[in-house]
Amino acid sequence: MKQIMTRNLLNFNGMLLVSILLLVAHFSIVSARLTTGTEFVVAFPCMTCCGNLSLVFVNGNSASTSVPIQSPYPGFQSIHETISAQSTMRAYINDSSMQVSCGTDANNAERKGIRIDATAPISVYLDLEMSDGVYFCNFLVLPVSMLSNEYCNIGLGLLGDTYNYGIFVAVQDNTIINLGGAQDPIVLNALDAYFLVGNFVSSPFVTSNVPFAFISTYSFQPDAQIMSLPSSYRGREFPILADPNFNTTNALIFAFDNDTTILKNGVNVGSLNAGQHVTIPITQAAVITTTKDTQISVGDHMKGYGYALSSFLSTTVIFYPLAHVPYKSVNPTHSLQLIVPLDSAGQVALDGQTISALLYLRIPNSSYYYIVLPISSGQHVLTPSGPNVHFMASVFSTVYGDPYPWGKFIVGLNLP
Repeated sequence: MKQIMTRNLLNFNGMLLVSILLLVAHFSIVSARLTTGTEFVVAFPCMTCCGNLSLVFVNGNSASTSVPIQSPYPGFQSIHETISAQSTMRAYINDSSMQVSCGTDANNAERKGIRIDATAPISVYLDLEMSDGVYFCNFLVLPVSMLSNEYCNIGLGLLGDTYNYGIFVAVQDNTIINLGGAQDPIVLNALDAYFLVGNFVSSPFVTSNVPFAFISTYSFQPDAQIMSLPSSYRGREFPILADPNFNTTNALIFAFDNDTTILKNGVNVGSLNAGQHVTIPITQAAVITTTKDTQISVGDHMKGYGYALSSFLSTTVIFYPLAHVPYKSVNPTHSLQLIVPLDSAGQVALDGQTISALLYLRIPNSSYYYIVLPISSGQHVLTPSGPNVHFMASVFSTVYGDPYPWGKFIVGLNLP
């Protein structure tokens, strides 16, 4: 029987994602959507064995929130938890078989989807770590209200091959997922999870008749997993920081329109037509701008993936690093990456202490500045000094200088 143990981790007095503003090119500000919701569906990626499976819930409301956790997987016992006001809870799932099947067992519908409901809006994060700390993945779980029936197939070609990898999780019955070409559609019922492995997707988009969750795994291994953003999430200006452990990363740029010109720190580096993508190496920091809308993922198959964002936070954010399983008996250490426009430097506080504007470094040929700060495990708070202060934030974890996890956890993903 599947059992879930929960424990209260943190209490805090700030509001989490009270409001999020989108900052587009030339700093014109428009409204953005919150990354909180009351309904979520997700599945745990494949770690092959020995996984530590958990879900992290953040309740930034002024009242407690009831959170049922359910799955149709045989033997899974539904759980009903209450998260106190302004607190965070980690729920452990003590059965590694809840991961989607790998290898020859892939490419099959499994009843391993998980549904999370809440009586008030919360944020949800998935955290999956191997017991010895070797492999790790975590990501923000998008609420059902933010899911789509179309996603970019940006996983194609990342490893230099033609394989595709991805996990589909159905929200409702008779979800028909189209992969393009002659490949037969995949038909799923509510909370079915399907791990796609193979050279199947010929279209630049993965589509469905109804909204569904799409987790891009990018490789057969679990070190590169993120929950895909809908194709409607687009931008034209993306400040990007490299992995702080190696100072390098890759920007995978997907174009929606023909004749899309790409500039890196103001220098023309090429162009794309609709449905095409290209990988641009990033050293330390850069700003990618495009003449037409694009979507960009950041990372590689050894360090994991995240999304480059074109939108900024303008609100207090409570966070803590998710990585917690030791590697070779050493606990992970953590760092915070912060990006701000020039007029917001010196206007953001970490745990009540304003970060001096003199500590920021400029991203070349841009009006963006950044800083990388060591942080401890446990609760942290980022606070802007006013409503016109904007920032992006992400968290990296490492052991012995090796990326742990192989990738970054983005704090407060901003959706327009």
